[in-house]
This record gives sequence, C-alpha cells and structure tokens, in this order.
Amino acid sequence: MASDQSNDIVSSGVVHLWVNPPTTPTPLTGRAVRFAVGTPDAASTNSWRVWTSRDDAYIACRDNFREFKISLHASGKWRLGFTSTAIKERPDLIATGGDRAWHKWTPDLSDPTRAIIAFQLLVPAEGLYLTKAQRGDWPPSVVFVEPLEAANHVTIVSVVVVPGKEHLQAKGLLAVLPLGVHRTVQVFGSYQSDEHIRPMLLTGHEKARRLNGQVLPKTGVIMLIGIRPERIPWLSALPAGLEHSLLQDSSSRPPQRGLES
Repeated sequence: MASDQSNDIVSSGVVHLWVNPPTTPTPLTGRAVRFAVGTPDAASTNSWRVWTSRDDAYIACRDNFREFKISLHASGKWRLGFTSTAIKERPDLIATGGDRAWHKWTPDLSDPTRAIIAFQLLVPAEGLYLTKAQRGDWPPSVVFVEPLEAANHVTIVSVVVVPGKEHLQAKGLLAVLPLGVHRTVQVFGSYQSDEHIRPMLLTGHEKARRLNGQVLPKTGVIMLIGIRPERIPWLSALPAGLEHSLLQDSSSRPPQRGLES
C-alpha cells in the first residue's frame, strides 16, 4: 500500500487486546466485530459494533446511544446521524422537515492505494465509566482494547476503509472485515497525546452541560461528536457529572473505577 492516512496519526507503542478465549487469533475476521475500550475486570466504555453488508459498512453503539449510527455507503455518500427507527419512535428528535443526518461527507476513494479513516472513538481515562457489573449481559466475544495507563494520553479506536486485503501496519489491529470485492474495513486501537484532544473534549462537555444542565443526571453520560482537523469524524462519551478540573489536568486524575449503578 503506497499511501496510508492512518500513518498520519497513529502513535507508537504496543496495544494489548483482550479476546475470549485468549487463544483467539487477531485480527478477527468475519463481517462484524464488537469492541470496547477498557479491560474485562475493570472499567470500560460502552461497546461498539462495526459490521459490513455487501459493499456498505456501519458503526453503532450496542448498549447506549442506540438512536444513531454511522453509515459508510459504497456510493461514497457517508453519513452520521439518527437511525430511521429512532425518528419513527421519536420524531421530536429533529425539526419538522429536518435531515436525520448530522454530518454527511464524500471521501475521495479514487486513489486505489490510500486508506481512509472513516471514524474514531476518542477515549480519555474519564471515558471509562462502566463497571464490570454493568456489563453483565455482554457476550464473551467483545474485544477489549486496553487503555494506556500513562497520563496525558487518550486511547483511540479507528475504523478505516482500506483498498485491498493487505493489513494495516498497526500494532493494535483487532479486526479486518470484507467490504465488497476490492476493499476491507479494518479496526485498530492506538494511543495519542491528549494535548489537542483534551481541550476539544472540555469545550464540548462544557457546552453540553450548559445546554442540558437542567435535565442531565450526574450519573448520565454525555455523547460528544465532532470533526478532527484531519477531517475525521469522532465521538467521545463522558460522564455528565465529571469535574472539569479533572478533565483539564489528566496528570492528577484518580483511577477510573466506573460509574456505580
């Protein structure tokens, strides 16, 4: 592969993947993978599913935020927004005549050698809010991407559309899914400095609390969505009651044990 967008942002370092059973070879193959950031016996994020159907691929949260998904269509029209089911059940989610897609984009897929990052899940330590007890109904097939313990870093899970079947040179490659005949969807974990990411999350969290402070329970979770400078859509989920002093300074944060139910 002559060109690879993922090389622009992937940091070095070994990424540990927890699979069940432990002898399961990675990357996983098939048409679907379910993952979370965290470890089986400690706090984690919600779980996410990536799956393919012929030439299209989809990304969605499996146990929260079920009202939306990311759709990567073979036509080149990619979108992030509410599902049709969510709008039927909750038409008040959008204005009358509004578009259920929050973000639409058309990636340049003309280069047969270039991988395109379609979506990223950004997870600071504060984003590990589920306890093991709260994951009691998760299937054993969920892959855990172990977060980095070092301060001032975030764990990132990237979903990448790759021309051909050659695997990305990513140390945290957890799944390679077929996408039509000529492409694959590859999912990998990585670590990156939070220097530019943490201020972005802080701004989004503050704005969400200002807009919804009257109705957000402290034990709730705020979903943040945006576009990185590399034009990559991202999502991050943080506890609504998170103290901003902790979010501002990751070096002084306490260990994350998950929200109590």
